[in-house]
Amino acid sequence: MIKVQNLQTRHGLINDGIIGKQTLAILNTPFSQRVEQIELAMERMRWIPEQQQGPFILVNIPAFQLWAYDTKQSHDDVLSMKVIVGKAKNKVQGKNKNEDKLQTPIFTAELSYLVFSPYWNIPKSILTEEILPLLEKDPDYLQKNNMEIVSRFTHDAPVYAINENSISRLYSGQLNLRQRPGRKNALGNIKFIFPNNYAIYLHDTPALSLFKRNKRDFSHGCIRVDNPNKLAQFPR
Repeated sequence: MIKVQNLQTRHGLINDGIIGKQTLAILNTPFSQRVEQIELAMERMRWIPEQQQGPFILVNIPAFQLWAYDTKQSHDDVLSMKVIVGKAKNKVQGKNKNEDKLQTPIFTAELSYLVFSPYWNIPKSILTEEILPLLEKDPDYLQKNNMEIVSRFTHDAPVYAINENSISRLYSGQLNLRQRPGRKNALGNIKFIFPNNYAIYLHDTPALSLFKRNKRDFSHGCIRVDNPNKLAQFPR
Protein backbone atom coordinates (compact mmCIF):
# COMPACT_ATOMS: atom_id res chain seq x y z
CA MET A 1 0.00 0.00 0.00
CA ILE A 2 2.71 2.50 1.02
CA LYS A 3 4.80 1.73 -2.06
CA VAL A 4 1.79 2.24 -4.31
CA GLN A 5 1.06 5.57 -2.61
CA ASN A 6 4.68 6.67 -3.05
CA LEU A 7 4.47 5.77 -6.74
CA GLN A 8 1.26 7.76 -7.13
CA THR A 9 2.72 10.80 -5.37
CA ARG A 10 5.82 10.68 -7.57
CA HIS A 11 3.64 10.71 -10.70
CA GLY A 12 1.25 13.42 -9.54
CA LEU A 13 -1.71 11.12 -8.88
CA ILE A 14 -4.02 10.99 -5.87
CA ASN A 15 -2.12 8.79 -3.43
CA ASP A 16 -5.05 6.62 -2.34
CA GLY A 17 -3.14 3.34 -2.66
CA ILE A 18 -5.70 2.01 -5.14
CA ILE A 19 -4.37 0.54 -8.37
CA GLY A 20 -6.79 2.19 -10.77
CA LYS A 21 -6.53 2.87 -14.50
CA GLN A 22 -3.86 5.59 -14.27
CA THR A 23 -1.74 3.78 -11.69
CA LEU A 24 -1.92 0.56 -13.70
CA ALA A 25 -0.79 2.41 -16.83
CA ILE A 26 2.28 3.67 -14.95
CA LEU A 27 3.09 0.20 -13.64
CA ASN A 28 2.80 -1.26 -17.14
CA THR A 29 5.08 1.33 -18.77
CA PRO A 30 7.81 -0.60 -20.65
CA PHE A 31 11.37 -0.24 -19.40
CA SER A 32 12.47 0.92 -22.86
CA GLN A 33 10.02 3.83 -22.67
CA ARG A 34 11.41 4.86 -19.28
CA VAL A 35 14.91 4.86 -20.76
CA GLU A 36 13.71 7.13 -23.57
CA GLN A 37 12.14 9.48 -21.02
CA ILE A 38 15.39 9.67 -19.07
CA GLU A 39 17.39 10.35 -22.24
CA LEU A 40 14.94 13.10 -23.23
CA ALA A 41 15.14 14.67 -19.77
CA MET A 42 18.94 14.63 -19.91
CA GLU A 43 18.87 16.28 -23.34
CA ARG A 44 16.54 19.00 -22.07
CA MET A 45 18.86 19.62 -19.15
CA ARG A 46 21.50 20.57 -21.71
CA TRP A 47 19.24 23.38 -22.93
CA ILE A 48 19.51 25.20 -19.60
CA PRO A 49 22.38 27.71 -19.58
CA GLU A 50 25.24 26.33 -17.50
CA GLN A 51 26.23 29.50 -15.67
CA GLN A 52 23.28 31.20 -14.01
CA GLN A 53 24.36 34.20 -12.00
CA GLY A 54 21.97 36.16 -9.81
CA PRO A 55 18.16 35.79 -9.53
CA PHE A 56 16.69 32.79 -11.31
CA ILE A 57 13.14 31.43 -11.64
CA LEU A 58 12.71 27.78 -12.57
CA VAL A 59 9.40 26.08 -13.38
CA ASN A 60 9.40 22.29 -13.30
CA ILE A 61 6.46 21.52 -15.58
CA PRO A 62 5.84 17.82 -14.74
CA ALA A 63 6.34 18.51 -11.03
CA PHE A 64 3.89 21.47 -11.12
CA GLN A 65 6.36 23.45 -9.02
CA LEU A 66 8.22 26.78 -9.20
CA TRP A 67 11.48 27.70 -7.51
CA ALA A 68 12.92 31.23 -7.34
CA TYR A 69 16.40 31.75 -5.96
CA ASP A 70 19.54 33.82 -6.24
CA THR A 71 22.69 31.89 -7.13
CA LYS A 72 24.70 34.37 -5.07
CA GLN A 73 22.60 33.81 -1.95
CA SER A 74 22.15 30.92 0.46
CA HIS A 75 20.08 27.96 -0.73
CA ASP A 76 17.98 28.46 2.40
CA ASP A 77 16.43 31.51 0.73
CA VAL A 78 14.76 29.55 -2.08
CA LEU A 79 11.16 30.57 -2.78
CA SER A 80 8.98 27.60 -3.72
CA MET A 81 5.34 27.42 -4.77
CA LYS A 82 2.82 25.31 -6.66
CA VAL A 83 1.96 26.10 -10.27
CA ILE A 84 -0.70 25.11 -12.78
CA VAL A 85 0.59 24.40 -16.29
CA GLY A 86 -0.84 23.64 -19.72
CA LYS A 87 -2.95 20.57 -20.32
CA ALA A 88 -1.00 17.39 -20.99
CA LYS A 89 -1.37 16.15 -24.55
CA ASN A 90 -3.09 12.92 -23.53
CA LYS A 91 -5.63 14.93 -21.51
CA VAL A 92 -6.89 16.94 -24.47
CA GLN A 93 -9.79 15.61 -26.50
CA GLY A 94 -8.66 14.11 -29.79
CA LYS A 95 -11.01 16.38 -31.75
CA ASN A 96 -8.98 19.41 -30.71
CA LYS A 97 -6.63 20.23 -33.56
CA ASN A 98 -4.61 22.57 -31.34
CA GLU A 99 -3.86 20.04 -28.60
CA ASP A 100 -0.10 20.58 -28.78
CA LYS A 101 -0.61 24.32 -28.22
CA LEU A 102 -2.17 23.69 -24.81
CA GLN A 103 1.01 22.20 -23.40
CA THR A 104 3.45 24.53 -21.67
CA PRO A 105 6.59 24.60 -23.85
CA ILE A 106 10.14 24.32 -22.56
CA PHE A 107 12.20 27.46 -23.06
CA THR A 108 14.37 30.06 -21.35
CA ALA A 109 13.52 33.78 -21.23
CA GLU A 110 14.25 36.85 -19.14
CA LEU A 111 11.62 38.32 -16.83
CA SER A 112 11.06 41.84 -18.13
CA TYR A 113 8.24 43.46 -16.16
CA LEU A 114 5.07 42.95 -14.10
CA VAL A 115 1.53 44.06 -14.89
CA PHE A 116 -0.82 44.77 -11.99
CA SER A 117 -4.61 44.55 -12.44
CA PRO A 118 -4.18 43.22 -15.99
CA TYR A 119 -6.74 42.89 -18.72
CA TRP A 120 -7.11 39.38 -20.10
CA ASN A 121 -6.83 39.66 -23.87
CA ILE A 122 -8.70 36.56 -24.92
CA PRO A 123 -6.97 34.56 -27.70
CA LYS A 124 -9.00 33.76 -30.80
CA SER A 125 -8.77 30.03 -30.12
CA ILE A 126 -10.31 30.36 -26.64
CA LEU A 127 -12.90 32.79 -27.96
CA THR A 128 -13.98 30.44 -30.74
CA GLU A 129 -13.76 27.10 -28.96
CA GLU A 130 -14.93 28.03 -25.47
CA ILE A 131 -16.48 31.46 -24.95
CA LEU A 132 -18.72 31.77 -28.01
CA PRO A 133 -20.40 28.39 -27.31
CA LEU A 134 -21.04 29.59 -23.74
CA LEU A 135 -22.44 32.85 -25.10
CA GLU A 136 -24.89 30.87 -27.24
CA LYS A 137 -26.18 29.14 -24.10
CA ASP A 138 -26.28 32.31 -22.02
CA PRO A 139 -26.78 35.66 -23.83
CA ASP A 140 -25.63 37.51 -20.70
CA TYR A 141 -22.38 35.55 -20.37
CA LEU A 142 -20.13 38.47 -21.36
CA GLN A 143 -21.71 40.90 -18.91
CA LYS A 144 -21.69 38.35 -16.09
CA ASN A 145 -17.97 37.76 -16.56
CA ASN A 146 -16.95 41.40 -16.89
CA MET A 147 -15.98 41.09 -20.56
CA GLU A 148 -15.96 43.79 -23.20
CA ILE A 149 -15.75 43.93 -26.97
CA VAL A 150 -12.92 46.01 -28.44
CA SER A 151 -11.27 46.60 -31.80
CA ARG A 152 -7.73 46.11 -30.48
CA PHE A 153 -5.93 45.14 -27.28
CA THR A 154 -4.82 48.55 -26.01
CA HIS A 155 -5.86 50.52 -22.93
CA ASP A 156 -7.32 53.30 -25.06
CA ALA A 157 -9.24 51.00 -27.40
CA PRO A 158 -12.89 52.01 -27.87
CA VAL A 159 -15.33 49.65 -26.15
CA TYR A 160 -18.33 48.54 -28.19
CA ALA A 161 -21.79 48.10 -26.74
CA ILE A 162 -22.71 44.44 -26.47
CA ASN A 163 -25.46 43.98 -29.03
CA GLU A 164 -26.34 41.89 -32.06
CA ASN A 165 -24.05 43.87 -34.37
CA SER A 166 -20.93 43.78 -32.19
CA ILE A 167 -21.42 40.10 -31.35
CA SER A 168 -21.79 39.34 -35.06
CA ARG A 169 -18.49 41.12 -35.71
CA LEU A 170 -16.97 39.17 -32.82
CA TYR A 171 -17.99 35.91 -34.51
CA SER A 172 -16.54 37.05 -37.83
CA GLY A 173 -13.21 37.97 -36.24
CA GLN A 174 -13.49 41.71 -36.90
CA LEU A 175 -13.58 42.54 -33.18
CA ASN A 176 -11.80 41.19 -30.11
CA LEU A 177 -12.84 40.24 -26.61
CA ARG A 178 -11.10 41.01 -23.35
CA GLN A 179 -11.89 40.70 -19.65
CA ARG A 180 -11.63 43.76 -17.46
CA PRO A 181 -9.47 43.76 -14.31
CA GLY A 182 -11.26 42.58 -11.19
CA ARG A 183 -11.97 39.60 -8.97
CA LYS A 184 -13.30 37.51 -11.88
CA ASN A 185 -10.33 38.20 -14.14
CA ALA A 186 -8.71 34.94 -15.25
CA LEU A 187 -5.22 36.42 -14.74
CA GLY A 188 -5.89 37.53 -11.17
CA ASN A 189 -4.10 40.63 -9.93
CA ILE A 190 -0.59 40.18 -11.34
CA LYS A 191 0.94 39.11 -14.65
CA PHE A 192 4.67 38.37 -15.02
CA ILE A 193 5.97 39.12 -18.50
CA PHE A 194 9.06 37.51 -20.01
CA PRO A 195 8.95 38.04 -23.81
CA ASN A 196 9.12 34.77 -25.76
CA ASN A 197 7.95 33.18 -28.99
CA TYR A 198 5.14 31.24 -27.31
CA ALA A 199 3.10 34.08 -25.72
CA ILE A 200 3.57 32.35 -22.36
CA TYR A 201 3.64 34.22 -19.06
CA LEU A 202 3.20 33.64 -15.33
CA HIS A 203 0.08 34.98 -13.66
CA ASP A 204 -2.20 35.00 -10.64
CA THR A 205 -5.57 33.19 -10.76
CA PRO A 206 -8.95 33.33 -9.02
CA ALA A 207 -9.29 29.52 -9.27
CA LEU A 208 -7.27 28.79 -6.13
CA SER A 209 -8.98 25.45 -5.42
CA LEU A 210 -7.10 23.83 -8.32
CA PHE A 211 -3.84 24.16 -6.38
CA LYS A 212 -5.15 21.48 -4.01
CA ARG A 213 -4.91 18.91 -6.81
CA ASN A 214 -1.84 16.71 -7.14
CA LYS A 215 -1.87 16.81 -10.94
CA ARG A 216 -2.22 20.43 -12.01
CA ASP A 217 -2.36 20.65 -15.81
CA PHE A 218 -5.44 22.79 -16.38
CA SER A 219 -4.28 25.89 -18.26
CA HIS A 220 -4.04 26.73 -21.96
CA GLY A 221 -0.24 26.93 -21.72
CA CYS A 222 0.45 29.88 -19.44
CA ILE A 223 1.59 29.22 -15.88
CA ARG A 224 -0.59 30.09 -12.90
CA VAL A 225 1.29 30.65 -9.65
CA ASP A 226 0.10 29.87 -6.14
CA ASN A 227 1.67 32.88 -4.42
CA PRO A 228 1.97 35.78 -6.90
CA ASN A 229 2.53 38.40 -4.20
CA LYS A 230 5.62 36.59 -2.89
CA LEU A 231 6.94 36.11 -6.40
CA ALA A 232 6.40 39.80 -7.17
CA GLN A 233 8.63 40.65 -4.21
CA PHE A 234 11.39 38.34 -5.41
CA PRO A 235 14.46 40.44 -6.35
CA ARG A 236 15.07 40.81 -10.09
